[in-house]
Amino acid sequence: MPTPENPPNHQFSEEWTEASFHKMPEDELETSSFSQLPIPASISPQILTKVTRLFNGGLEDIVNELFQNARRAGATQVEVILTQLGTLLIEDDGCGIENPKTLLSLGQSEWDAKVVESEDPAGMGIFSLANRGATIASHNWHVHLDPEHFSGQAIAIVQSTEARVGTRIEFPLTAAELRSFEVWRSQSLHPQIASAARYYPLPVTFNRAALLRQDFLEDAVWVKLWRGLRLGVSAHYRWANQSVEGLLNFYGLTVPLQLPALACNDTTLHVRVDVDAAPDLKLVLPARKEIVRNEFFDELKVELRRTLYEAVATLEHHDLPYVRWLEAHSFGIELPPARSQLRPFTPRTADHLANQSWESLQPIDPTTMLIEVGDLQAPEQQLLKRALNHSELPYTFLAAESKYQGYSWYSPTNPG
Repeated sequence: MPTPENPPNHQFSEEWTEASFHKMPEDELETSSFSQLPIPASISPQILTKVTRLFNGGLEDIVNELFQNARRAGATQVEVILTQLGTLLIEDDGCGIENPKTLLSLGQSEWDAKVVESEDPAGMGIFSLANRGATIASHNWHVHLDPEHFSGQAIAIVQSTEARVGTRIEFPLTAAELRSFEVWRSQSLHPQIASAARYYPLPVTFNRAALLRQDFLEDAVWVKLWRGLRLGVSAHYRWANQSVEGLLNFYGLTVPLQLPALACNDTTLHVRVDVDAAPDLKLVLPARKEIVRNEFFDELKVELRRTLYEAVATLEHHDLPYVRWLEAHSFGIELPPARSQLRPFTPRTADHLANQSWESLQPIDPTTMLIEVGDLQAPEQQLLKRALNHSELPYTFLAAESKYQGYSWYSPTNPG
């Protein structure tokens, strides 16, 4: 706000003062003061003082970010070493960092056009170290960075060194992290390092021992490619929505998501997404722990539902409700009708915890009759069961399930 000590901006009227601001009519204020005033986007230098909060500063975030940078740099392997000094060293054999100035240029990266197009790198990954500091070496230079360097409160000085291949980053561990590493030292692994390496596309060693790598879609019964993503379907328990591993794999970084699932054949089919090269997929920056809910994500969820039905089409039989069968048909997937099998009619009891029937499914044929109990309560169902047992009807009585209403084989009888 202009004051006598702070003259008014030349873009504004000479009468612009705090007093005249309050007296000026609102419609006149709009037209005479702000009309066509350009307001370009900008970044305040004050953001540097907050860089220690871009990432949570935890070991998992740091390792994931450094692993991603190594992969983008074209590395063929990554080595992780717990040093005698209580620091963690991460080294790769990629193209390295040619210009050390980019380290502290928030939002700037020098990845090639292919990486920029396919992954949209944020240029912030190295700032995951802002809480701790690090010593970084690449090409023919090395530099030590303290938290004050990341926040712009001090100037880092780069030193010349012998030429090297790739990038070497060493950073301190907290006391709690060191204790954790000591616990796992005898097994040549650490849970957070092993987790970062499990679905990572490059080989990783920890203290010279190779870490286990797995296909993110391992145990899938159906896999397909769609717009740069691998979509898989499985009934394995690890694929459930509540899985701690996440349901989307971004080159080793797993992201938790709520994705479609489908109950089928007394189990639940779940989906997972493995990123191959999908520029339309956007993750929330900088930590990439959440997917951006854009149009592509909406299309992905629809395609995952289609994928679930494609997986069902490969099964020998299914027990989908009729409405799910119709949904599959809407996707152009022609499924056979659900298997015509139901469980024997078992009346409810007063103990609602004991009302689940464990009897085997029986096929529907001319010797069976479907019993629809509707709103009958437990005592009435018990009476109905006695009546059916003492009747001379030549049928095996099966319990109707309304979810099958619409299939040609489903025709229940309502005793009411």
